[in-house]
Amino acid sequence: MMDIGQKMGKHLFYKYQRDFGFGEKTGIDLPGEASASTLLFSENAIGPVDLATMSFGQSFNCTAIQVLSAFSSVINGGELMQPYVVSKIISSAGEVTYEKKPTLIRKVISEDTSDTVRQYLQSVIDSGTGSKAKIEGYAIGGKTGTAQQAIRANEEYTVTFVGFLPVDNPQIIAIAIIDKPSAYQ
Repeated sequence: MMDIGQKMGKHLFYKYQRDFGFGEKTGIDLPGEASASTLLFSENAIGPVDLATMSFGQSFNCTAIQVLSAFSSVINGGELMQPYVVSKIISSAGEVTYEKKPTLIRKVISEDTSDTVRQYLQSVIDSGTGSKAKIEGYAIGGKTGTAQQAIRANEEYTVTFVGFLPVDNPQIIAIAIIDKPSAYQ
C-alpha cells in the first residue's frame, strides 16, 4: 500500500480522500453528524511518512458513516451516494407522507474498477483475513482493519470489519468496530 501511495503522490491521494467523502458530512438523516474535517491533513501538510502511513489507513481519522459511504461507492459501481436511514413514511391512511430517493453526490471510480475491487474483497472472505465471516452459500466481500491508537507501546487498537453481500450486486453493508479488544491486551 505504501508503494501505491508513493506512486499516486500526495496530490492524487488527497484528491481521492476528498472524492470518497472523508472529512465531510455525508448529510445522513441522523442528528449530530460530525465532519471530521479538522482531523485530516491538508494536502500541503502531507509529508512522505504521512503519505506512507495514510496509504494503509493510519494518520487520519473519519467517522463510521464516512467509511460506510466511501466503501459503498467502491462496491456499487463507483458512485458516492448520500446515505439515509428512512426511505419512506406512510401515514395510517396509507398515504406516503415522506419519500427519500437515492441521491448521487459524485462518481468516484469507474464501474470496471469497482467490479475488480469487489472480487478482491470477496477473496478477503474466501481465503484471507476475513475468513471467519464466510457463510456457506453466500457470496460475501469485506475488509478487516486494525488501527493503532495513540502511543505504540500502549498496544491499544481499534479493530474494524466492513462486510457486504451479495458480491455481484451488493444489497447489504455493515460495519463492526471494536475499541480496544481484549485479544490485544
